[in-house]
Formats: sequence, structure tokens, C-alpha cells
Amino acid sequence: MTTAHLQSAAWTEAARLAALDRYGILDTPTEAAFDAIVRLVADLLDAPIAAVNLIAGGRQWFKSEIGLGVRQMPLDDSICKHALLEESLMVVPDTASDVRFACNPLVTGAPGLRFYAGALLRTPEGIALGTLCVLDLRARPQGISVQQRLALRTLGDQVMTLLELRRAERERHAAEQALRRTRAELDEARELARGLRSRLDALLAAAPVGISYADRTGKLVMCNDELERLWGEYPRTSSVADYAEWKGWWADHSERHGRPVAPDEWAQARALRGEHADGDVIDIEPFHTPGRRRTVIIRAAPVLDAGGAVAGSVTAIIDVTRQLHTENAARASRARLETILEAGEIGTWTWDIAAGRVHADANVAAMFGVAAGGDGGIALDDYVRAIHPDDTAAVRASLDRALANGEPHQLAYRVRDRAGVERTVHTRGRVELDAAGTPVRMSGVVFDISRQAAAEARLRSSESARRAGEQRYHTVLKSIDVGFCIIEMIFDAAGEPYDYRIVETNPAFVRHTGLADAAGKRIRELVPEHDVRWSRIYGRVAKTGLPVRIEQHAANLGRWLDVYAARLGDDDSHHVAVFLRDITEERARRETLRELADTLGEANRRQSEFLATLAHELRNPLAPVRTGLDLLRIGADKPDVLARVRPMMERQVNHLVHLVDDLLDVARISSGKVELKMTVVPLKDIVLRAIEMTLPVIEAKRHDFHVDVGDDPLHVLADATRLAQVVGNLLTNAAKYTPEGGSIGLGVRRNGDRVRVEVADSGIGIPRESLARIFDMFAQVGRHREQESGGLGIGLHLVRQMTALHGGTVAADSPGPGRGSTFVVDLPLASAAAPQAPDAPDAPRRALGLGPGR
Repeated sequence: MTTAHLQSAAWTEAARLAALDRYGILDTPTEAAFDAIVRLVADLLDAPIAAVNLIAGGRQWFKSEIGLGVRQMPLDDSICKHALLEESLMVVPDTASDVRFACNPLVTGAPGLRFYAGALLRTPEGIALGTLCVLDLRARPQGISVQQRLALRTLGDQVMTLLELRRAERERHAAEQALRRTRAELDEARELARGLRSRLDALLAAAPVGISYADRTGKLVMCNDELERLWGEYPRTSSVADYAEWKGWWADHSERHGRPVAPDEWAQARALRGEHADGDVIDIEPFHTPGRRRTVIIRAAPVLDAGGAVAGSVTAIIDVTRQLHTENAARASRARLETILEAGEIGTWTWDIAAGRVHADANVAAMFGVAAGGDGGIALDDYVRAIHPDDTAAVRASLDRALANGEPHQLAYRVRDRAGVERTVHTRGRVELDAAGTPVRMSGVVFDISRQAAAEARLRSSESARRAGEQRYHTVLKSIDVGFCIIEMIFDAAGEPYDYRIVETNPAFVRHTGLADAAGKRIRELVPEHDVRWSRIYGRVAKTGLPVRIEQHAANLGRWLDVYAARLGDDDSHHVAVFLRDITEERARRETLRELADTLGEANRRQSEFLATLAHELRNPLAPVRTGLDLLRIGADKPDVLARVRPMMERQVNHLVHLVDDLLDVARISSGKVELKMTVVPLKDIVLRAIEMTLPVIEAKRHDFHVDVGDDPLHVLADATRLAQVVGNLLTNAAKYTPEGGSIGLGVRRNGDRVRVEVADSGIGIPRESLARIFDMFAQVGRHREQESGGLGIGLHLVRQMTALHGGTVAADSPGPGRGSTFVVDLPLASAAAPQAPDAPDAPRRALGLGPGR
């Protein structure tokens, strides 16, 4: 197959070779990734020869190979080139019996290839580049299996993926190179712009023309130093009507000569109406020298916006007072000034004195009507010939004085350009001397004053805006109630920030940080124990240029700060602007509000749970009562029904009464309306009464109940009923939350002048994290199968409240869930002088098997 055969495909051979070239793969060293795929495909297809074969111009080149021993072969003997015309795979079981390869020298001669299988390597655009192929010296009449076909095709796709990744990496590298070149060009352009701006600033500062700029309303927004020298300290105008404060008289020898200039007659006002003022001659009275006049020539022109409307005006004023001392000098000055005002260019020049050559820019060449001289410059005489004949002698005399005495060359004179147009220019220059004091060159500028006036007006406008911005900046910083400072970061030799200098602060800075007189000082001078984390934060802002907003505790200042920091200036700037607020009190208020919200939320949740439980608790006894009523209605005349239903209804009604009593007790305690009948009573009687109340519940669940009340005659000042309710509630809880057949113990022990009543059980226990809130109103600590009887979550709350009303405390403890609980009521013992209560009946004692007095 020849190149012509390849061009019969959907793509041309030129396009295919161009696509291959874009991958940049040809004649590159071997790579491990490709070698691994070739070894794998050789193993999977059990072939002695395998290769990644790329069909190039006139050759086949192997990116990776096994069994060939060469990196390229002539294309004429290639078997792989035939695979380029296949859709995906080409398998040749026996090359000797295939007419395409029977005469191929690689088949008939060494190495004697008899079997070939190759997976096509296609670009995403479908262009074939080569194959991943295996070859064998033995024919394989059966070809290859389906699994081997899939493996060969998949590994071929892997080769193409590696080629695509390599191409992408190559393109990325090329893009990075282009980006670096672009950045370098941008840096060069930026540096050039800085140089041009510096050059322009110098040129405008040297201009002998007063320049101002007014906006469309007539407000004066910019003026240069020369203008202020002419007028002195004068008020800035805000409109054309304010021009009445300017004192001026026409001095142009016309019919209006000597008449005061009206506000709307000033050149600047006329320019705002779209007119051009071309050389008004006016006598002005400067503000700083009342009674003394100066003669000036004023030119003004409108400044148009993009739509052609007047956006402002530029005015140029030249002081011609000295020139008017004589009539000839005045006429020459007016001519030069009129020529200057008609022109608008500024040029720079350097005179090589020894060579007699002038190196000037295009503006100077255009003003003088000479051809651009390139690097070699133009002869000085060519420039002199462009000078007006009447001014030539004066120019030469000025240059001679500059060379002889070193005084500045400064002169206004007339020139003619190549078109014969005459203009007046103002030249300034200074002589440069060598080490021996010999003049070697003179450098300077040439002004076309009208253009220079417009440029200086724009510059003045920018300067005025800058000053106004600075004024607003300082006003805002002084008035805001946010601390502000500008800091300069200090880095160590490794480039890590460790300190900073406070450059500037506002008044609020002291209030928010407590650092007085901080400007000009380093933070480690002000706060020796300064936390270096702040330096790292600000240093990261200075390095990356990324602003940061943080709330952080400044331990060395003893306050919380809300800080916003941003870099000032370019990438190499170490200055950072910092806004900060002392939020210590604000955080405390937020924390208090958060805690209050959490408390209210918890209370609301418990109240919701309580209401749901209350509804459940009320419904449970009501349902049997309703059923009993239905049964009584049906079998009212049946004694056996009445005997069964009535006790059940009485139990449920008693349960309802108990619930309501508990709720009323909570309400009375919360409102402070509970009344205690306090008497000195034996604590043993109270305990026995509580046991009597709860014994049915304990016995119903067959608990092992142990009581140890001791033999000491302990008395307490208490409401016997209420205190019995306290102990009864604890026993009821123990019985309810202890699995059937559990253990419950009740003990009474003296502890100095106090007594401890302890109720312990082997029940479901309490999680450690729930102990702190076990006595809270509506508290429900988890759910358990032993809680099927329900509860409102107010029993233990009543225990704590009733105990507190008796001057005591109650505490709970538990090793954890499933390990039982212990509740201890601590009460003060009564004094002997307290009123005594009547002896309690003996029934509770007998119920427990205790005799009287035990």
C-alpha cells in the first residue's frame, strides 16, 4: 500500500500527518507508561512482538516495542499501514495466505512474521495515526478470542488517552510560555507608561503658562502653580456667576478697552458656551496685590464629550506684563503668544555639543519642519534655519550664555514648519558638564503653549480630584466610629511576617484598641506580648492581595475584635489598611441572647412535651371511666357488673385527682401561694406515711423493698403531709422505673445537725448528661419500656420545690443507664423549742411490722 492508498480514506494524508505532528510524539524517548501497555498487550495475547506503531511520512516509527529491536522501519514493508483503513481492529491469522502480505519481505524473509493483530489509534476527530499491534512468528488460524479483541481495543484506547494527555500537556506548556511572554510585555508597557507619566509631569511643571479647567457649570476644578502665581490666593468658583469676583479690564485697544470684564465675557465662560477665545488681552488685579495690575493673554477652548456636547473648558493664561514695557516687546509677545496658543505640542530634545547634532522627538521635528533624524540626530544648523530670521540672533545668544555661564537656556521665539506655518515656541534647556567641567550636552523641552495648556488642565483636574478625594478620605476616617489604621508589614530574612509598623490611625482607633499614640510605632513596642498570629494574618494579606474579614480574640488587648484588612498598592506593597471594631460587649450580648433563646427553646420544647403527655395522661383514665359508664348504663341492674366497674372507675378517678393535685401544687409553688403547716414532727412518722402511700405500687411490681430508718429520734420542722409527698414521689418513681422484681431501698441517717433521706433503686438509671436537668419542670429523660405508665415530668420538680420550702436540698446520682439511681433529700433537724405535732397513728407501723415507737 502506498501513500495514495492512505489518501483514499475520509481524511487526506497531509491532514493525517499534520494531526500526528500536533502530538509532538515522533522521535521522542521511550516512556514508562507506553512501555507498560506494550508489555501488557504482549502478555495478554501471548505474542513475542508488540509495538505502538505510528505511521509517519515514509516510515513507521515505534514509540514503544518488544521483540523488534529497532525504533523505526521503512513504510513500504509496513503491515500496520493497511490497518489505517480499518474501522477499529485488523487481525491477520496467517500473513502467508493473505494476498496483501504474502510477498512482504518481513513475511517471506527474516523475521518471518506469520500473524498480526492491531488496534487502530484514532484522534477524537477520527484521524488514524497508527496502531497498537502484536505479531507472531507462528500463524494463528483461529485468530484471537473475543476477550483478547476487547483487551487489544481497550489498551489501544489507553495509548490514545496517553497521547491526548501528552498533547494537552504540550499545549498547556506552550500556553504558559505565551502567558509569561505576555506578562513580560505588560510589565514593560507599564514601566514605559510610568516613565511617560513622569516625563509629562516634568514637562508640565516647567510650563510658563497658567492653566485651568472648569466643568460645564463653570466650577473651577483645576489650576496649575503658574496660574496661582498670577492670581494669588483666590476663591474657587462654583459657577460662571462667581466670575464676578475676578477683577479684570479689557486691554486690547478696541472700543471696549478699559471696560471691566463681565462674568460671562471671561474666555472660560465663553468657552463653556462653545466659543473659542483666541487671545483676549486683559489687565487683571491679583487677589494678593490689590491695586496692582498685570497684563495677561487668555485663550480658552471648549472640551467636548463623546456626544459633542460641551463638558467643560480649558483656559491658558500667559503673563505678558514685562513684554508690554515697550511697544515692540508687546507686539512680539502678542505674536509669539498667539502662535503658541494656536499650536498644541510639546517636544523634548538633546543637543550633542561636540558632534553638533540634535536628537529630538517627532513633535520637535514637526514644529521645526525638519525630517526625523533617527538615532543619528539632525545637525543643529537644520533647526536654526527653521527659526525666524529676526529671532536667530537671540537664540544663538541665549545658547552662548548657557554654554559660557551654565545659566538655563529659556527663550520664546518663532519657527516655521515644513508647511510654512509659523508658530511660537518656548524652549527651556540646561547644560550638562563632564567631570572636567566642560559642556558636553544640553537637554530640554519645547512647548507649543496651547497644547500644553490643555494637557496641564487635564493634569490639574486629576490633581484637584486627588486632593478632594484625600480630603473626603480624612473627613470620613475622622467621623466614622470604626477604628482604622494603615500598617507597614515587617518580614524576616525568610520572608515571614513577625511585626508591623502603624503608619496612620484615626481617632476611633484608640477607643477600639486602647492603644494611644500608636502612629509611627511598631506593634511590639506597644504590646511586647503581641500575638504573632495577627502579623501572619496581615502578612498573608500583603503577600496575596486577598482581603480578609475575621472575628478574633486579641488576648494581649483583652477584647474581641471584628477586623477587615486589605492591601494598599501594587503586588510589591507591604502596606495594609485595617478597619476594626471592639465587639467584646456585642459578643457578650449575642452570647446572652443565644443562651436565652436556647433556654426559651428548651422551655418551649418541654412545655410541648408536657402538654402532649398531659393529654395522654388525662385520656388514659377517662377512657376506662367512659367504658364503665357505658357498662353501667347497659347493666345497671346487675350487681356483678357494678361490683367490677365501680372499683375500676374509682381507681381512674383517683388517678385523675392525683394528676390535678400535682398540677395545682406546681401552680401554687410557682405563684408563691403554697401554705405549709409547719410543726416539729418525727421524721420516722413522715417516712412511714410515705411508705404507706406507695406500698401498693411497690408490692404490685414485687420489688424487694428494704427500709432502714434507724433508732435515733429525729425530728424536723415540716408540713408532714407535704414532706411525706416528697418521699412518696421518690418511692413512686423508684417503683415505676425499676423492672419487676427489682430492689428498692429507703434509708434515714443523721449528718450533724441535718438528716439525709436516701431512696435507691436498681432500675433503669439516668444518663450522666441528664442528671443536671432531672429536677427541671417537664423534664423527660429518654424513654424506656418501664415508662409505659407515663408521667408529666413534674413529680421530681415538685420534690425539689417542696424540699426547698423546707430549707433542704435534693440531689440525684446514677452510674448510668441500666445501673439504678439514688436520690438524697437533705433536711435541717428541728430545734427542741419548736412546736410539736401530735403522734402519728400506729397503722403505718403495723403495716410494716413495726411496733409502736420503733
